[in-house]
Formats: sequence, C-alpha cells, structure tokens
Amino acid sequence: MRKLFMIILPLLILSCGTSKPQQAEEAALQKPVDSAVSEKEAVKKDSSIVLTKYSELSANLNKKVTVSAKKSEFVMQHMMAYTPSLPEVTYIDLDGGAQIAVYSLKPLPCKGKLKITGTVGKVSGAAKGGGGTHSELYLYVDEWECMD
Repeated sequence: MRKLFMIILPLLILSCGTSKPQQAEEAALQKPVDSAVSEKEAVKKDSSIVLTKYSELSANLNKKVTVSAKKSEFVMQHMMAYTPSLPEVTYIDLDGGAQIAVYSLKPLPCKGKLKITGTVGKVSGAAKGGGGTHSELYLYVDEWECMD
C-alpha cells in the first residue's frame, strides 16, 4: 500500500489539482515524430508563420504551429498536462517574457534558441488561493530544431 501511495502522490502533485489537458493531446499522440530537422527540411515541411508571442498561441488552440523561442534558464511554476507518451518537459521563453511548458518524447538538447513545431494545448484547474480557475497553454512537440 505504501509503494502505491509513493507512486500516486507524485502524479497528483504533477497534475496540479484538476488540470484537464484539452484535445491537443489526442492530436499530438497520433503522430509523435519528435525529431531534429535541418533548416532546409524545416522550410519544406513547415510553410506556416513562426509564432513568438503567447497571444499568438492562444489564437491557435488545438492547431499545429511552429514556435521560435529560447530555452528557459529560470523555470517558473506551471500547471502540468502530464502525458505518459510525451514524458519530457522543457520550458521555453517566448518574446514578451511569457514562459510555457513543452512536452516531448525525448529531452530537447538545445541550449539556447530553438524552433519547435507542435500542437497547442490548454490545461485548466483551480487557481492558487481559491481564486477561481487558472489556465495555461502548452505545446506537444512533433519536431524541433536547435538554432544556436
């Protein structure tokens, strides 16, 4: 019983209460590519606009996007959208200071700037201090490229 508790407790903590990953999880799980691509391949595969701001992400919920960002040096607190099939979490800083979590199959080895293609998702749950509901956006990674 104690071993079971030791397994369940961290999962409860990671889920941050009543977090509810949206439909992006289903879309991302259909094709988990999660591979580095060369600059030429990225241009061929992705002709979409590269997003850099949080407001641009929110306008593309449940859609596949490409994001240009920098790997975070300081990690803030985030609600988690834990997905067993995408166990690695990396935090990235977008233009304007916003930080989001990105979920991938393998760790992203990039140290600085990177370009990530994936599906935008949203997680919601109880806000700290009983102040209603809190939501955050995240990205399920399909492909990534180190820019530095």
